[in-house]
Amino acid sequence: MDIDMLELPNRPMNDLISGIEMYLQKAGLYFRIFGRIKSPASIAEKIKRKGYCKTGGHMQDLIGIRIALYFSDDVSLCQKIIEKYYTINNISKTDIEPDKFSPERLNLVCCMPDDIADQFDSLLWDEYPIDRTFEIQIRTIFSEGWHEVEHDIRYKSLADWKEYPELSRNLNGVFATLETCDWAILSLINDLAYRQYKRNQWAQMIKTKMRIHLQNDCFSERITDFLNENPDVGKKLYRADREQVLLFMVFDLKKTIPLTLENLVYIINASTVKDSTLANLAPKMIQSRLSEYFN
Repeated sequence: MDIDMLELPNRPMNDLISGIEMYLQKAGLYFRIFGRIKSPASIAEKIKRKGYCKTGGHMQDLIGIRIALYFSDDVSLCQKIIEKYYTINNISKTDIEPDKFSPERLNLVCCMPDDIADQFDSLLWDEYPIDRTFEIQIRTIFSEGWHEVEHDIRYKSLADWKEYPELSRNLNGVFATLETCDWAILSLINDLAYRQYKRNQWAQMIKTKMRIHLQNDCFSERITDFLNENPDVGKKLYRADREQVLLFMVFDLKKTIPLTLENLVYIINASTVKDSTLANLAPKMIQSRLSEYFN
């Protein structure tokens, strides 16, 4: 059957995006997410170009999803979330070389859940060298756009660049600048959180340190007073591992807790600090939903 005759619905892609969005939103991450499903013409072109066949290699990116993160240290966190909820078939990652800059890629080939794969015509899987997989590309927001440009202009046309190595080097310099921007912004924000901590600006410090979407940033005086009287607990909140806290929110919290700044303090406490007096300052509903993590 001619692949042009097959219907390739968008719903499977949209369902995958919705699921991934839900997990990342539970962590409160700043991100953007995009998706595409290959057209019949694109599928046919790639199968021909790559030499895929039913008895050999298969195409693995019928559906492609790109996650663009606003903070570079969220890349590894995002990867852990994806690996928790999807079966990973293959990971492709740029090797870091100390004397060379190039686009940093993190691509995860994931097995397509049955309820997603079954939305396609079974002939797609039976007659064509296409795996029941989809690809997730994880990038930072600075590099996301330039990755696509570089992929089309250079990666797919390496022969066009062979005579112009100095221009290829200059393009790598652009990526070096973008990588430096990622690092500089993160360094600046971490420095701000430290200064706020040293001045006992507890609400500001928690908000800056965690860098997540919050429903509101209200902060009660009872928490401020407690931390002023117990700066050792404030120090533990400052030193709490951000990634550990956010993964706790995604993997371990069994009951939904509104993601407000005040509740975030109680979540950090439940996941890492474990101070019972601070825990008892929480509203009864929050206490009941976090109590099991103090046992």
